[in-house]
Parts: sequence; C-alpha cells; structure tokens
Amino acid sequence: MYDVGIPGWVDANGNPTQPPQLPPGKGFFYSNPGATAQTITFVGQVVPNPGVTNSLPLPPGYSLVGSPMPVSGTVAAAVFTGSPPVPGAVNMPVADQTTVFPYAAGAYTYQGFDAGVPGWVDANGSPIAAPTIAIGKGFFYGNNGAGTVQWLQTLP
Repeated sequence: MYDVGIPGWVDANGNPTQPPQLPPGKGFFYSNPGATAQTITFVGQVVPNPGVTNSLPLPPGYSLVGSPMPVSGTVAAAVFTGSPPVPGAVNMPVADQTTVFPYAAGAYTYQGFDAGVPGWVDANGSPIAAPTIAIGKGFFYGNNGAGTVQWLQTLP
C-alpha cells in the first residue's frame, strides 16, 4: 500500500517496502480510496519483441492474469494447448471445463467452456458468447486440468 505520510510503499505491518512489481501477464487488484475515478497509464516495453512468442504458464487452479501483450479479442474454443499462436491475437488455451472470470459492473462473471455443449456457458449452464479479453483488464483463468498449460502469444 502507498502511504502519503511516509511517503512511500508499506507492507501489511506498516514497514517501508519496495513498490510492487507488475510483470506482463499478471493481474492485480487496485483499491482507489478516493471518491472519483482515476486513470492509470502504464508505460514500458511490449514483451516479446516482434516475431517472438511469449509463453505465460497457467498452473492448475485459478490464476489472476491479463494479456501480456496489448491485444484484445474473443477467446476461441478452437485454441487448445499446443496450437500455434495467431500473431497479435488473444490465443488463450481452452479445454473442457476451462473457466474465465472477467470483472465488469462491480462483479466477476462466470464463463466456462463445456465440450458437451460444445461452447461457452454461464453459471447456470446456458450457452453464451465466448468471453472477450480487453486490453489492460485482468481476469481469473481457471485451469481445471491436471497440469500447467501455456498461454502463447506472438507479436506480429
């Protein structure tokens, strides 16, 4: 947390600490203590370099993630682990029982892939459109498989 009285970053015990590291592909929570909305601008270098594939491991269970590259798009049901990434696309690994929880309108929304439908379903099992991943938005990704999958993205 940032403490204006110090000024600087402090840990849960109020001791000075380093600012948080926000690596590409990792989601995070931001608490705005003010009464008005704030715009946060991130600057830096796009990872990876053009023509290089970026790999973000997604272990079993839930991971708070965001697109490592500045791209947005729909999560395609045909993009399974091991598929070659489409340059400049979202390319998330999807398999039966994969879940995505994007945040909108003050809540997380369940969106799961059901191979029996086949397609994406809401929390009630009703068919819905595939989730869309927005630039700069974090979300929870549920890997319900036994092993780690790789989220591959290639910058054109």
